[in-house]
Amino acid sequence: MINLTGGTPQIIEPVYNPFYFIGTSSNISQPNFRFVMDVYTASSINLSSQSFITRYRILPRPGANNFVFSPARALENYHSSDLYLDNYTVSSALTIGYNLTGGTSGTTQVLSAYVVKFGEEYGLTSTGTTIYSGLSGFTGYSLNAVRQYTDVQNWNYLEYVNLGSTSKFLTNRPSEIYIKNSTDRDILSILRVQTSRMRVTTYQNSGSTRSFILSGIPANNQHFHYGTGVWNLNNYSATTAGTFTIVNLNTDYKYTCQLIDFNSSPNELSEIKTYLIDDRSCKYETIRLIFLNRLGGWDGINFNLVSRRTINPTRTTYKKVLPYNYVVGMRGTSILDIDTTETKTITSDWFNDNESTWIEELFTSPEVYEQQSDGTILPIIINTSSIEIKKSINDKLFNYSLDYTMAHNKYSQRG
Repeated sequence: MINLTGGTPQIIEPVYNPFYFIGTSSNISQPNFRFVMDVYTASSINLSSQSFITRYRILPRPGANNFVFSPARALENYHSSDLYLDNYTVSSALTIGYNLTGGTSGTTQVLSAYVVKFGEEYGLTSTGTTIYSGLSGFTGYSLNAVRQYTDVQNWNYLEYVNLGSTSKFLTNRPSEIYIKNSTDRDILSILRVQTSRMRVTTYQNSGSTRSFILSGIPANNQHFHYGTGVWNLNNYSATTAGTFTIVNLNTDYKYTCQLIDFNSSPNELSEIKTYLIDDRSCKYETIRLIFLNRLGGWDGINFNLVSRRTINPTRTTYKKVLPYNYVVGMRGTSILDIDTTETKTITSDWFNDNESTWIEELFTSPEVYEQQSDGTILPIIINTSSIEIKKSINDKLFNYSLDYTMAHNKYSQRG
């Protein structure tokens, strides 16, 4: 019989790192013995609904007579990122603000439930081996996230579920970041195990504050996005509360976002993230990038300084012989096709050490988008091959430049 006495993973684990089951069996001395592991995906709403993925057969480890097994690689294929930049609808006024309903929904693409069933097989070759499977099992969740080498031993999923004022959003961004334009979209993503709401508090230059409460979400183990950019907060369609501006770029100097519960005197269920209104004048076009961070959430960052755009056409030509009676204007060498790419070089504002560490995730992210003013997101490929992570003790004030190519070519007629 299988015994998982050596250890099991945490209930939620990043899928791009191996997470291990360690166990043994009382039947390990049987002939032709092997451990058997069946891996299933499951609905995060109803764990009894399972879909078989694959079966592993593993020999006992020499000397240790046990197994060390990770299903992470099998589960990777059942994850995908999902980019939500949703808005909400104002429905009614509450005693502690305004209730904003609608918008996003949970997803199983980022947080996916799985089941591993452990069994064994053994028997004489002459009679055939027998599989004794389904003797024990484990249910958990894999997250579309990755830990770094120095963080592997420190992962604790409880830091990211909404249970108290220190619970973290799925981002490593600094506690304060700049946001600039009325068109800026942004996201804060969470793992949730209890019903919660988002409280947005704006701080005015006059010294007064206003609070707004985004609608509640049900309590189950899911990944959830809140649209928290200026555009998200200012594009709620009013129903009973009237039309108003939540974030006023002319009178507010910052706003904060935090999860709370449904009590009349609400308890705090997360850390606070602050958006500083960037009112610094700048003559350059602002380029906003949205990227998948290492925790499966999405982060946005503005590049406000000089930017340059380059068109790179590659021409395929052919040469034909002119007829003896050619006229001036007829082509000899002609263009058969033009393959055109667009590249950009952009420059960030001046950063501090915390922002410098965070921007490393942008340069190493597999999914980066350029956000247009109308909300359209265009996929890009970062070309910058190396980046120095700077520190103020060495560089005083510093910023970053990066080169990227649009992930789609420009079309042209064919000759």
